[in-house]
Amino acid sequence: MKTGNHHITKLPKCLIVIGLFELLYLVMLIQNSILMINSHYTPDYKMVELKPYTEKQLLTSKDYQILFEQTGLAPDAVDTIMEWENSYETLKQYQSNFFRKTYVATSNNPFMTRSEYICSKSGSRTRGFITAPLEDGYILYTPSSSTLGWRNGHIGIVVDADSSLVFEALAPGMLSDVGTAEHWTSYPAFIMLKLNSTITKNNEHLIPDIISTINNKLMGIPYNLFAGVLSSKNPPVCKSSQCAHIIWYAFSLYGLDIDSNKGVIVTPENIANCNLFEVVQIYGVNPSEYSAVK
Repeated sequence: MKTGNHHITKLPKCLIVIGLFELLYLVMLIQNSILMINSHYTPDYKMVELKPYTEKQLLTSKDYQILFEQTGLAPDAVDTIMEWENSYETLKQYQSNFFRKTYVATSNNPFMTRSEYICSKSGSRTRGFITAPLEDGYILYTPSSSTLGWRNGHIGIVVDADSSLVFEALAPGMLSDVGTAEHWTSYPAFIMLKLNSTITKNNEHLIPDIISTINNKLMGIPYNLFAGVLSSKNPPVCKSSQCAHIIWYAFSLYGLDIDSNKGVIVTPENIANCNLFEVVQIYGVNPSEYSAVK
C-alpha cells in the first residue's frame, strides 16, 4: 500500500512542476515577443533635405531640433560634423541610417539573457549606423538586452576616443575590459551621452581622472550581477561588479552619483536617465522622448 500511495502522490507533483515550467516558458515567450516589437524605432515622418542647414552660418534651436529628428545627432555632434569638409554628405549618411528599416534578431546568452542585434535579410549580424564622433568619457547605452523578459540593457564608457575603445563589464563569467565601439553599432537601439558641460567646464581634469581610475583600479574585475545586493554598493575596493554598477562606482569616487533612482541596484537605464548627462546621439529610439536642444 505504501508503495502505491507513494507513486500516486508523486505523479501530481511532477505534473505541477512541469506545468509551472511550461507556464514560465509561455510567459517568457510572450514577453520576448513584446520586447521584439519594441526593439527598434523607425521614424514615421518624412525625411527633409539637409543641404540648407549645412549652408547656414548659424543654426537656431529649431534647426538643431530638426537635425536631431532627422539624424539622431544632438547639437554638439552636429557642430563637430559641420566643421568637416564633407559635412553635408556625412549628415546625409546619418539621416539615411536613422530612417532605414531594419531586421532584428536575438541571440540567447548564458543565464537566460537575450541580446537583440541588427541583421541582414540572410540573418547575419550587421552594422546599422555610425556612432557620432567619440570623446573620452562618453557613455554608450543600449536597451537591447533582456533577462527573463526584463529589458535590463547594457552600458559602457569611452576610455580612448582616438582608438574607439570602450570599457565594459560585458557578461557573467567575464572580466571587465575594453573593447572597440564597433559592436555597439549592431544594436537596434542606442543612446550616446556626455556629462553636462556645466560639470566638466569647472573641472577639466574630471574625465581624465575617472578614466585613469578605470584603467588602474577597475580592469579585470569579475562580473557580479548582484553587486549592491549581496555586497556593498559602494565598497572601499571594488572586487566584483556589473556593467552599470562599475561605471557608477568610477563616477562615485569623484563625488558624482549617476544612479537616477538612488536604489540598491544600479541599472543601465538608471544611468541613462540621470540628469547629470545630456544626449549626444540616438538611434532606433523615438526623438520625442529625449531633449537634445539645450
